[in-house]
Amino acid sequence: MSVDALPWQTGITRITPNEIQIRGYRLTELIGRVSFAEAVYLLFKGDLPTAEQARLLEAILLSVIDHGVTPPSTQAARTVVCTGAPLVSAVAAGILAISEYHGGGSGSGHGALLRHSQAVGGGRRAGKYRSHGARRVQGGQAAATRLWPSHPH
Repeated sequence: MSVDALPWQTGITRITPNEIQIRGYRLTELIGRVSFAEAVYLLFKGDLPTAEQARLLEAILLSVIDHGVTPPSTQAARTVVCTGAPLVSAVAAGILAISEYHGGGSGSGHGALLRHSQAVGGGRRAGKYRSHGARRVQGGQAAATRLWPSHPH
């Protein structure tokens, strides 16, 4: 048996001759049946999303599709690629431009909202408190600093 014919398996995929499975689903069964966002969710979570989860992930993916040439990370990557450097170097330059103030500050804002929602009930009940939580977090943060978590620029 050749190396190419050997099965390959991880916690996410199983590859055998003429078949690829993702989280137990045959890839041929997913094609044409699920959206890209649903497939991404399946990869990360291990099961298919609900319709609401799929719509949310689709919106998130669309919202980050392109920000034009103005972000510093985009400028860094494009400048490096224009020098004739390999693509991987340009990608690295763009990633290295991400910081607390550009592209990387959203974690603190998400964490603050999550902590608040857990404090007021957590779980599914927390959904009705999210807008109130955002106002409280923003109000408290405004007193401490001019930068609100997740909106550093």
